[in-house]
Amino acid sequence: MGADTELNPSMERLSAKICGYKGVVANLINKGQCYYKQGDYAQAESHYKCSLAILEEALGPDHPDVARSLYHLGLLYKTQRDYSQAEPFFKRSLAIREKALGPDHPDVA
Repeated sequence: MGADTELNPSMERLSAKICGYKGVVANLINKGQCYYKQGDYAQAESHYKCSLAILEEALGPDHPDVARSLYHLGLLYKTQRDYSQAEPFFKRSLAIREKALGPDHPDVA
């Protein structure tokens, strides 16, 4: 990424406060997925972590929307075979979804 297009978490958080978090978070996750598919895991991680921070600040750490960013981070680390780092993200994502949706929901099972 060039200097003019680098991720700036402070600016993303400010944008979220001014414009609303949903569009900013969706953009961060989509960009993270693009980087993930290109194999640029460092950029994907930055975007996913920024989306997670914004969601936790806007909605709280146990909101169901937070589970999506947690899942993406877990998948990123799993892809890199860093299972010890992936596991806590998957577990936390699952716990949030179980609490919100119940243990028998298709998104949990």
